Amino acid sequence: MEFGSPVGEIVEALAKDFAMIPILDWGGVALNIEAVAHLEPPAFASGRGRFRTVSPVAIKSELTREPEDSRTGGVWILPGEAGFDVALSHSLRRKAETFGYGPVTLEAITWIGRQRSFSVVGHGSDASGPLHWGKKTGAPVEIEVSGPPAALQALWSCGIGGATSAGFGWVR
Repeated sequence: MEFGSPVGEIVEALAKDFAMIPILDWGGVALNIEAVAHLEPPAFASGRGRFRTVSPVAIKSELTREPEDSRTGGVWILPGEAGFDVALSHSLRRKAETFGYGPVTLEAITWIGRQRSFSVVGHGSDASGPLHWGKKTGAPVEIEVSGPPAALQALWSCGIGGATSAGFGWVR
């Protein structure tokens, strides 16, 4: 299992804690921790990268603000569907800017894998357990991107698309 973050302090804290515990309770599944290793992201010195995900990419379309003063959430778009490239481009740019880097450009989507659905649990709980159960569908992808090397390293470390904290869009 891999955990990642473009924030070095988070990676260091996880590695330190995981090195001290023999078993991790991951959603009721006992995982034996045999080793902890820090993986450095590729250098991306040329300012170009090819990302292939090992887990499905799930992404939402943009929020709309029509009619005026209303806010409607986006819809989930699968790789290969109309608008996926636009939503992914926006997501890549937003993540790079969040980490303080210049713009990242989606150059091409070069491969789309088989769609898969996963059961997921949302945020929040009460005495009876998790409040939000559901399924998320996505597909692994391979993309070509360009941008500042540090931005590409950050994206490689945190994943692409939405729901990366739940394991979606993990780049190998």
